[in-house]
Amino acid sequence: MNNNGDILWTHILSVYKTEQQNLMLSRCRLSSAHIYLNSYTKMKVNLAREVLSWSVGKCLEQIPAANATAKFVLLFAKWFDIMNCSRSNPIKTIIG
Repeated sequence: MNNNGDILWTHILSVYKTEQQNLMLSRCRLSSAHIYLNSYTKMKVNLAREVLSWSVGKCLEQIPAANATAKFVLLFAKWFDIMNCSRSNPIKTIIG
């Protein structure tokens, strides 16, 4: 999966900092709680889910050096969608 780049947290940090500078263009809605974790927030699944979301993946696609990170985030976003499906056949969820 990681053939053309590294998967780095600094790419997600870059998206967060860019959005903090341009609040009008905020699409990912990342907060400091998502980025600067403490011993309690490290265990919060909802924060991880929001970082590994489709919208964050699409924001990462706008950064050329973050291509591998974007693919990784989008893969996990799809995986979360499959795991949270309410259909009896998860394959149909993937196909549509």
